[in-house]
Amino acid sequence: MKVGLSAAAPFLLFLIVSTVASASEMKGSVEFVAKDGIRFTHDSVLGPATTDLKISPMLRVEINGKPATLADVKSGMKARLTLDESRTITEIFARSLEPASDAIELDGDYPSLTADGLTMFYEKPFKDAVWIWTASRKDPASEFTGATPLFPGRSPAVSGDGTELIYLDQNRKNESILHSVERKSLNEDFGRARPVSEFVRFPEPEYPFLSPDGLTICFRDTSSRPPRIVSSSRRTLRSRWSTPEPLLEQQLAARSGEYFRWSSLTSDGLTMLTMINTPSTPQPMVLHRKSTDAPFTEAEKIENDLIPPYVSCPRYVAETNELFFNGHPTFSPEHKLAVLKEFELP
Repeated sequence: MKVGLSAAAPFLLFLIVSTVASASEMKGSVEFVAKDGIRFTHDSVLGPATTDLKISPMLRVEINGKPATLADVKSGMKARLTLDESRTITEIFARSLEPASDAIELDGDYPSLTADGLTMFYEKPFKDAVWIWTASRKDPASEFTGATPLFPGRSPAVSGDGTELIYLDQNRKNESILHSVERKSLNEDFGRARPVSEFVRFPEPEYPFLSPDGLTICFRDTSSRPPRIVSSSRRTLRSRWSTPEPLLEQQLAARSGEYFRWSSLTSDGLTMLTMINTPSTPQPMVLHRKSTDAPFTEAEKIENDLIPPYVSCPRYVAETNELFFNGHPTFSPEHKLAVLKEFELP
């Protein structure tokens, strides 16, 4: 199954009219690769691509058997491009070297989405501070609109129904600790924030994630040495959180040689999506376990050419089969929020 990276702007495609040429894989270009090895690129929203490609007036385009134009071809779409009777390009797909921004320029970090994938929370600088922002869309095929700053804070983690938000904010000692805000429905404003008292003993946590049912939270505990991924649970939404426990089996954490970051769990708690910082490229990872009472013991790389390098904070929405992420703050400081459509978690 082919998957494509979502981008807002229409694509201007360039076709190689000579022999099979190799497009320059540089920041700002999105490269299409056909089954017969022919490659062509377009200028992405990140900047112009530098190539020797030309537009061919002889090119004929079909989408689902109907005549179309180059501007109709979107990333991830299957199309039939014919230059002449002997040269046909089929089943094109796209890969990008950088996350693509959407139409409302949702640049920011640490996306967190409701279970239906229609409401997003993220962090972004505002008024000389970092604020929690939100944006929404009417359905998975639409763009996010109405980007709105809510209040100062970092690393939002929202419940599946969007009524609780856990995030990082500072206490009187200027330590970052987990806070919680609640509301009765998506149409209401959040109430007053309060520190999550059960986690006050864990200052400077990182990358919190709240399960869709709101009963499990995981975050990176930096108060331990070395830092570790921990999780806590509660019996009901009004119950107290349990003492955080390590999610990774000790030998796995020690054997990795690197820190796991940006961890999240599926609704059944049996699969973890995370990333590990390798010396050259951050690598998305998936871990499985047979029971929520057991730690994760094995990790495998996610092999998907359409996940751009240098990304961070992957967040999977099972209901819409979408993978949200942003550029990596260390390797790709100029980055935006992005989404990979039709993604299936291994």
